[in-house]
Amino acid sequence: MDEVFYFLHFTGHDGIRDLTAIGESTKPIFVEFDTGHSQYSPGNRTEIKMNRTFVATFDWHVGDKLGLATIAGRQMLMSHLVYNLNTNNRMFVSADGTRYEWRRLYPEDPTAYDLYMVPHTPIARFRREYEETPVGPSYAYLQFCFDNDLLLLEAMLALCVNRWMDM
Repeated sequence: MDEVFYFLHFTGHDGIRDLTAIGESTKPIFVEFDTGHSQYSPGNRTEIKMNRTFVATFDWHVGDKLGLATIAGRQMLMSHLVYNLNTNNRMFVSADGTRYEWRRLYPEDPTAYDLYMVPHTPIARFRREYEETPVGPSYAYLQFCFDNDLLLLEAMLALCVNRWMDM
């Protein structure tokens, strides 16, 4: 990865579809994934905010099926965030047409993922690791070397779906 690293620390509830991440790149970043839980709804909706602004939703299907994603006004199947290349590598295509791939570090660390700009340029890594931070205890972090809000959003959405599928 490049020499400039930015971090998001995952704090609060330790969930895949319910999380809070706090950090900074060239500016402060606050990301929230909030999934409503209702026994009466056919599926659940995850609302995603960046810096307190709604930016995306996931409408999950019942059971193990992926649903619909709405990202910055464009709708797609959630499966488009996890094109399956093999068991541990899943690709997504960014809004600008660039291809990225989350690579799971299985079996070495089945909860760790590295993000590559296809084919071989590492640009981010996700690790589950407890640490005390200035914003309180953190159970995981995302380290990245780019300053692009839409790419960060797309990467976090794809990471969420990858982690959900791998649990």
